[in-house]
Amino acid sequence: HGQPIPWDDDVKLWMDNKKKNEFLGICDLFGNDVPILASPEIVRLHCEDGRNALKVWLQVEGIKKDAKDMHSPFVDLLLFRIESNKIVELSTNGKRKQNGVAFNVTEFFPTQPFYFGGAYFMG
Repeated sequence: HGQPIPWDDDVKLWMDNKKKNEFLGICDLFGNDVPILASPEIVRLHCEDGRNALKVWLQVEGIKKDAKDMHSPFVDLLLFRIESNKIVELSTNGKRKQNGVAFNVTEFFPTQPFYFGGAYFMG
């Protein structure tokens, strides 16, 4: 319908699978115990390997959420690689998803501004 989904409390971003280990290294550097911000409140970076994506969120100390322990808004980092001029969706283990999507590279690159939710974004 071209607008934000009201019940969806996350943001989905694509990340080249080649960058996964580097990104996870940054997550490990901070870990769940090292605050990335200490004033006015302690904020921690959290990264988890979810079933469909890497889940990333910031958590303010002392705030509890649902049973999943993920705090919204969180980011789903969907992994991809380029095969035969197609962007192919991967699972978090780096393997092509059985029912994953594939897009022509030219549909995404070069990136273009796009209109979403009442605002223009650089894509």
